[in-house]
Amino acid sequence: MLRLRPNDKSATVLICFLLLIGICYISASLSAKYAPFGRQMFNGIFLILPAVFLHFVYHYFEKEKKVWFAKKIVFSLYGFNFLMFVVSLESLSFRSISEAEVLLTTFFINMVIILALLGKGFVYFKKDEQRHTVKGVFFAIGLSAAPFVLFYDLPVLIIGKWVLPAELTVTSFFVLPSVFLYLICTDRLFRLQFSINHFVYYALLSLFPAFLVTLLYAKFVHEARRFAELTLLFLLIYVINILVLYSKGYFDRTLRTKLYVQKNFYQESIYRIGEALKKTKKYARSHPMLGKRSEGSIRYRESGFCTIGGPK
Repeated sequence: MLRLRPNDKSATVLICFLLLIGICYISASLSAKYAPFGRQMFNGIFLILPAVFLHFVYHYFEKEKKVWFAKKIVFSLYGFNFLMFVVSLESLSFRSISEAEVLLTTFFINMVIILALLGKGFVYFKKDEQRHTVKGVFFAIGLSAAPFVLFYDLPVLIIGKWVLPAELTVTSFFVLPSVFLYLICTDRLFRLQFSINHFVYYALLSLFPAFLVTLLYAKFVHEARRFAELTLLFLLIYVINILVLYSKGYFDRTLRTKLYVQKNFYQESIYRIGEALKKTKKYARSHPMLGKRSEGSIRYRESGFCTIGGPK
């Protein structure tokens, strides 16, 4: 990653974000065992993660010369989270301060600030192409944080009891940096809006089957009465459905260019040719490949190639 983007600050911050998430997840086991060093490490990294993500957003849009918030906001968030980290350390000495409430409240405030800034950015870029990228970042951070906030953070703060354990809900945070890491490495961040629309479509298709199976399970399996168990079952089926739809789409794109070749079926032929062209990296190889694909599906007497707008 650093070799591909040696001068890209956003890539460097994103790598740090990935490393911090991994360390945070590993140190969570030590924190659960009440090991002092593990708890302090987990608390510090957990609180700094939202600020690091906002730092990544700032550097990415700074590279595009389209930043809508000041850098001092990022450093202010670092300072606020460091202050809350000190407060969480004091909770070890003063029993009147709840360590969990400090961490969860601070994280929730961080998420509200980040989502508010991204919402402001979407309005700021209302007539700019960058609005799709801002919308994608908003959607990605919201989707990654939603399981933890809805099923652990807010329930613990409001009713003092979680719906799903933190060890399960925090796994969704790995989705966010992994997606951005892939998009930056492959220069496909401009396709973010298309990827979001694709995901929303698959998510809506997967919703009804997951709900139906969970409902039938709750009705006919009498032991399944716990809300946490039903929620976990619903999420498991929901994720599996989405993965199956993504797999189907991948195999359709891969195999449809090779199977079911029909003469005079022009719409399908154009689709196959377009998919094959995407895999061709060199201009010289596109001519024979295009001729071979066309010959297998379209009837014609002669063929030729011309270049429009090339070098003179």
